[in-house]
Amino acid sequence: MLIREAEAGLLTMLADAGVAAGPIRSGDVGTIVEVFRRFAAIPADDAAPADEDGDGVLAQFGTYTFRGTPEFDTGLTRQFVGQREQDPSLWQLSCTVHWDPTPETADLAAETLGAELQPIDDVRSTAEYRRIVAARVVHRLIREAGGW
Repeated sequence: MLIREAEAGLLTMLADAGVAAGPIRSGDVGTIVEVFRRFAAIPADDAAPADEDGDGVLAQFGTYTFRGTPEFDTGLTRQFVGQREQDPSLWQLSCTVHWDPTPETADLAAETLGAELQPIDDVRSTAEYRRIVAARVVHRLIREAGGW
């Protein structure tokens, strides 16, 4: 896959799994995570090498007011860095789920982040290892928040 084909590829994979952009059902959250996991395993042929973090997955979560009112957001982002020597292009493609925040989501996020992300500083910190940890964090957050 080429970087410029990534968005169409992810949208096709989501559609094939029965998930479309826009409002989703609670059962779609698990499907989104699994589709994104499969999508992240497809190499980007024109990305910089893995040891230069040319292709990686970011997981983020928290309570934000990006859309005007407080919402708990959790998302997966695939980030690509092009292969050019000087000033390479940076691309990000994200799947984000929003729901009403609660004290439980804030506690869960802090607890999960503290327990799961410490190993990233370990010597095993490769791009693939970071992808696995990020997917595990988002998967647990969504599952324990009652997302499916």
